[in-house]
Amino acid sequence: FTVTVRDTTPPDTSLTGTPPANPTKQTGASFTFSGTDNVGVASFECTLDGGAFAACTSPKSYSGLAEGNHIFQVRARDAAGNATQTPAKHTWTIDTTSPVITAGNVTVDATGPAGATVTFAASATDANPASPAVTCTPASGGTFAIGTTTVKCSATDAAGNTGSASFTVTVKSVGTQLTDLQAKVQSLPLDPTARKNLQSILQNAQAAAGKGDIPATCDKLTSFVSQVQALSGKKFATPAADGLLIDARRIMAVLGCP
Repeated sequence: FTVTVRDTTPPDTSLTGTPPANPTKQTGASFTFSGTDNVGVASFECTLDGGAFAACTSPKSYSGLAEGNHIFQVRARDAAGNATQTPAKHTWTIDTTSPVITAGNVTVDATGPAGATVTFAASATDANPASPAVTCTPASGGTFAIGTTTVKCSATDAAGNTGSASFTVTVKSVGTQLTDLQAKVQSLPLDPTARKNLQSILQNAQAAAGKGDIPATCDKLTSFVSQVQALSGKKFATPAADGLLIDARRIMAVLGCP
């Protein structure tokens, strides 16, 4: 008689090579795998995203995969029909969406001849839980020249997607600040004579600045400061006067007045 020893030992299966990164922006994937068995592996079966196992060979490739979570599984089968009990698997996320950068335009007064030190905030939101860091050029906290500078920002998420955005930083000139100062004087509850005198001084200062005559502009602003100090607490409240003095002295600093 004959004795047949039945093979009940399932083969082992393992992924070899480098599976897709997790996360990744690539919509294709390729898997290499191998199996071991006491009598030899006869075939492999693969499944993607919970579908039915189907015969496959190594490498197994996919293309045009949708954005989102995916799972690949593979099992070996031997000649006796035994299949790997715990298939080898790989889970990963496809992310093809770039981060969205949020940043708004910034306008500040120049505080010196070189312009002004400007700080700003730029943030990024992304499909991945961890928001990527934002890099901007020029960077926040640097000195920006008088005029308008375009700041360019970018952020790259864990999948390798890069988002970009730009905004402007405007540093107000002496002329613009003098216009603002005139508007502030106009808004204060001053008697007509005091308002007219202050506005006249500022208009003359602006005319001199427009001609590039820094000494004359400084002279007019010095006169404005003296007039405001004389009116403070008499013709209008001290806090309002202090605000005008701060603005005037800042403009003088931009001009480099003595």
